[in-house]
Amino acid sequence: MARKPTYEELEQKIKELEKEAIEHKQAKEVLKETEQKYQRLTESLLDTVYEFDRKGRFTYVNEAGTHMFGYSKQEILNGLRVQDTMVEEVRDLSQGVISEIFKGNSTVGETIYRRNPLRPHLRGKRRCWGEGCASRHHLIKAGGGGLAGE
Repeated sequence: MARKPTYEELEQKIKELEKEAIEHKQAKEVLKETEQKYQRLTESLLDTVYEFDRKGRFTYVNEAGTHMFGYSKQEILNGLRVQDTMVEEVRDLSQGVISEIFKGNSTVGETIYRRNPLRPHLRGKRRCWGEGCASRHHLIKAGGGGLAGE
């Protein structure tokens, strides 16, 4: 039969738990501040920055990305996949690249993106190119802003 802890032992355990709770709260605050700095930084960039999950669905895109792709943030984050923004010639390769990234491999390359055809303000520019890199720990891709008329 297990012995019951003494009052002093219980008091010590409570102090330890209180200390852990304070440390956890402080760590959460630091994380929140870091995330806010990251977001401010990426939102201020002129290059496109985005993150995606294993299925290629966007989980983050900065303002430059909304302009490059021609979709609102809400449209992009509401289930749009990276593959949906690519021209057909490179679309099939993208899932393989995403799989390699999540296996821990890095990738560097270029691709051609298809802009939203429903946005009249794009003035006939339906393609743009992007170059960037991605890895498992940094699922970020920075894109260039070249336009190609079609």
